Formats: sequence, C-alpha cells, structure tokens
Amino acid sequence: MPVYDSKDTLLDTGLYPVTASEYRTKLKSRQAIWESAGLTNVSFSDTDKNNVSICKSINEQAYEWALSQASDVARERFDKLGQPYRFVNDVYSGIGITGPTWIHNALSFKTSDDKKYVDVSAPYFATENKNLGDEPYTSTVGYHYCKLLSPARAMEWIYVDGLREFGSI
Repeated sequence: MPVYDSKDTLLDTGLYPVTASEYRTKLKSRQAIWESAGLTNVSFSDTDKNNVSICKSINEQAYEWALSQASDVARERFDKLGQPYRFVNDVYSGIGITGPTWIHNALSFKTSDDKKYVDVSAPYFATENKNLGDEPYTSTVGYHYCKLLSPARAMEWIYVDGLREFGSI
C-alpha cells in the first residue's frame, strides 16, 4: 500500500517530495516459508521476530536499483553533492493500545550530525506461524510486515531532494 505525505495535497511547489513516502507491506514470514518447504522446528524468534535486517535488505535493494537506473550525470552529481542513504537495523513495532504500531510508525530518515548521510530505518512487525498457515483468515499467522522505501522516492532523492543540503542554489 503506497503511503503519501500530507503535503502531497498541496500544489507541486518543488519544496516537498511528490512520490510515495513509503509502502506498507505484508510479506509471508521466513518461518512460514521455511515450514511450508518442509523444515521443522523453525524458530520464529530467529527467523522473524528478532531479525532486524529483512526490511533493511529490501530497502537497500530499492536504493541500489535507483542508483543503477539514474543517468550517469545524475549519479555523478549525487556522488559529489548528495546525501546518500545508509540503512540501519529495522525497529520492532509491536502491539499498542490501538493495535499494531508498525502501521502508524513511518520509515525513519535521520540526518547524521555532519549532514553527510541520512540513516534510514524501517518499523516492522511479525506474527508467528501456526498449522502451516491453515487457520481462519481472521487469524493473522505467518506474516512479516515492513515499511519499505519506494524506488520512486529513492530516485527522487538522487535527482532532487538529496542534493538540497550541499547542491542547492
């Protein structure tokens, strides 16, 4: 599900990104996939609940794709003047008073103290698998939820927004 910033309702002023700020995604958990492949005694804690790199690795791939698809001129300009993303560990977002908090917690973009990088972390939530997923649809079992970086947002960062700190007029 693409999520857009509230500033997207404004006319395109050039001040804010126009692409989806993130994707809310529902993936099958590693535990569920491994169990459906015939493995037994798969540890939910190891494969999903305490695994803080699943969303991170997907987000890194979206960013790498954008870098590889940008024009040579844009990539060289970004390498010289841009603030590259650095991907840090995912942050577990459990259940709160209103339900799963990962839905409301956004991707985090934190500029480094020297302003040379932007650290990106994703909220995630996972549910343990039961009976190889053979449960009523109302029972959410065997899922891994992630907030993911839109490849279009990564491209927009490379071409426009990631240049503001050191490359704007």
